[in-house]
Amino acid sequence: MALKIRRGSNASRQTITPAEGELLYVTNHVAQAVSPVWIGDGSTAGGKALQTVISVNSQTGSIVLTTDNVTQGSTNKYYLVENAQDDVASLFTNGTHTGGIVFDYKDTTSPPRIDVSVPYNGTVNSGSSEKIAFYSATGTVVSATNNLSWNNTQSSLTVDNGVVTITAGAGPRPVLNLSSSFNSASSNSLNFNRSRGSSSIPTSLTNGDSIGNINFNGYTSGGAYVQAGTISAYTVGSVTSGIIPTGVGISVMGTEGNLKLAFRVLGTGQTYIGPSGSEDHNGLLRIVSQVNGSSIIANSSLSIGSYFSGADGQNIALSRARGTLIAPLPVQTNDEIFEMSFHGYDGTGMVTSAQITSIVDGTVSTGSVPGSLVFYTRNSTGTLTQVLKISAPTSSSTVGRLTVSGTIATTSTPATFWNYDSSESTLTLNNGDVVTFASFSGSVLVNCHNSGTVSQYLCGGGSTPICIGSSNVTQTGTMQAISGAYTFTASEAGIHSFYVIRTRTGP
Repeated sequence: MALKIRRGSNASRQTITPAEGELLYVTNHVAQAVSPVWIGDGSTAGGKALQTVISVNSQTGSIVLTTDNVTQGSTNKYYLVENAQDDVASLFTNGTHTGGIVFDYKDTTSPPRIDVSVPYNGTVNSGSSEKIAFYSATGTVVSATNNLSWNNTQSSLTVDNGVVTITAGAGPRPVLNLSSSFNSASSNSLNFNRSRGSSSIPTSLTNGDSIGNINFNGYTSGGAYVQAGTISAYTVGSVTSGIIPTGVGISVMGTEGNLKLAFRVLGTGQTYIGPSGSEDHNGLLRIVSQVNGSSIIANSSLSIGSYFSGADGQNIALSRARGTLIAPLPVQTNDEIFEMSFHGYDGTGMVTSAQITSIVDGTVSTGSVPGSLVFYTRNSTGTLTQVLKISAPTSSSTVGRLTVSGTIATTSTPATFWNYDSSESTLTLNNGDVVTFASFSGSVLVNCHNSGTVSQYLCGGGSTPICIGSSNVTQTGTMQAISGAYTFTASEAGIHSFYVIRTRTGP
């Protein structure tokens, strides 16, 4: 009996159930990746393949297996690059090294890296994730950066686009020291370099740009760090080639919880204590000195000096307005502009001993703020009383007024109530020369220096002033009332002194 073999495609094979021992040959077995010969068992559609392994790890035909296409087992491993990295790293990271170096292999990063921790005090704990160094308790933590480079020639560490955090938790020691030892007058520096643009193409700053801040943060019961104070530098004008007008400000937090600008120094030569805008708080400058021991050092607590070729002196301007700093309003009559108090300690607290107050003393209008100075002293009973007031003129044609709540006395011997001596009050007169006084009621003392004659005239009691006494029988002149004024006509040549006591204006 002859052996018969059916031939056909793999698709036609799948439609035939060959008899037991019957052979089928697949003409397109290569394209279909199936066995070329199949044998029937009388019940299996398409028969059973004589070549059961068609491919190995996607390899067909004459297959040669290598470690590139054989999967690694869990126990018997091929020595791949990853395995080599893991095995080398395990030699370094197996536990804590006393007096040595800690290596932490990061195979999850791209590319993989090894973090190295250098000992601080001989004992180094294992590295912390995403940190370039980690020291427990007695060390510091430095955050990872995008670019970290060390220049051995310049001994400089450069951090680009990163934040460096230095933390110490083992006592109140400094955590950042700037130390130098060299034969030069130069000092250590902490530089803040600031520009607009980018690091590769920097551009000029503009008015109002911040240059750098030193912030002071404290931890509160709210569970977070709060900025309690800051020292800031910023531009305060147009920036030109080589010139950056700069201001430095100190901001502190008050009991109300707001951070406010308390002190400013500007490159324009101005210094401010207090707010710079609409902040509602007071500015206070307090200068305190203490001398330990019995010696007293005669130094000024506050000294203002100037050295220049000119007649002008220093100026202390004390300003006052109603309203706010942003929207000021005019002051009003009796508003205090300034108060200077002098305090002494009484055993329990500071008590005002004397006081000088400047007040608005009249109607305020554009370009005119009438003012007065009032002097107060405290007597032995503890009462602060006004003793002197220098009042504003009542009009543009009048002079101010001195009001004394008491007696004006001098300490000359014999004691006098008033001593007037001024070279500006002397006139050199010829016989017949006339001196005119504006209309007033009061008294005029005339002294002729040549003869020594002193005469007193009472004015305001009639058309002719009364001479009530003279140190000589013969007077050195006559006083007359003419057209609402008084005239003195000299009858003796020489230097004359005039002392005028006014009781009121007009006769």
